[in-house]
Amino acid sequence: MEKFCGFIFSKLNLIGTKSEGPIYFLQQFDYLEVSIIKKSQPWMEDKNIQSFLGKKATVTGDLNDKGIAYSEIELFDPSKLPSVEDSLKIKLITIPDQINLDQITSSNKSEINFTISVEWPFRSIWRGLCPTTQIYDFFIIEENNIIAKWSDGKAFNKCLTPVVIPGGNPRLYKEKVSVDTSKITNSQKIIARAVFIASNQEIEKSI
Repeated sequence: MEKFCGFIFSKLNLIGTKSEGPIYFLQQFDYLEVSIIKKSQPWMEDKNIQSFLGKKATVTGDLNDKGIAYSEIELFDPSKLPSVEDSLKIKLITIPDQINLDQITSSNKSEINFTISVEWPFRSIWRGLCPTTQIYDFFIIEENNIIAKWSDGKAFNKCLTPVVIPGGNPRLYKEKVSVDTSKITNSQKIIARAVFIASNQEIEKSI
């Protein structure tokens, strides 16, 4: 059994059929959405999940290719998150550390090279699991508004993906993010953020 934390919401499925009914999702704190498998008929509400709609919650269960087969759902308690000492050590590097806002020379585009360094500082092997083949994501954010996201327009297979980090040297993940500078209105509040989905960790820095 694993614990998954996030925000629970629902959508209407099989619209216009006799099986029309709600399906449930958990938006995790790394922005990734995963299905919660309900214990009811397709056209029926799951009363256990329904009572947590619109709330932050912790879902205990097993993750498979259809979503989380839950055994328990409870209100989210930040004090029950894993301690920092038992987490992967992650660092974020961005090159350059600034965005060119000269629209004449940059043609409203600026490129940031992201590197996230992931280290397991113990003499053992860290093992994680992603619900899809996506292991990480990178964002450029202005005052809580996402203006660029590495994964936009990319397709990831919906299959469980094991992630293994041996203890010792850091593992580096590198990607480029293209930013449309015309979307920036306040250049004093630009944040670069990286999310390592396998461990539910994120790190950010000012740009």
